[in-house]
Amino acid sequence: MRGVEACGTVDPVRDRFQLCAEDIYGPTDRSYWVVKGRFAAGAYPSKPEYGGSGQIPKSLELLLDTGIDMFINLTQDYL
Repeated sequence: MRGVEACGTVDPVRDRFQLCAEDIYGPTDRSYWVVKGRFAAGAYPSKPEYGGSGQIPKSLELLLDTGIDMFINLTQDYL
């Protein structure tokens, strides 16, 4: 088995962006800003039954309206 090489270090986030205080609420009632206006974290912003067409769920619409256009799902799929 090959070893994994460590990646080179990059400038820490704190050198480029100021992290938000804990009381900064996000664009939805189930989210918060990590970096205001740039990086939000929170609950899954859609509904399991939403298939990508038709009425967009309100929470997803709010995120899109703020300019968030990349979503990373860290949850496990339902079995």
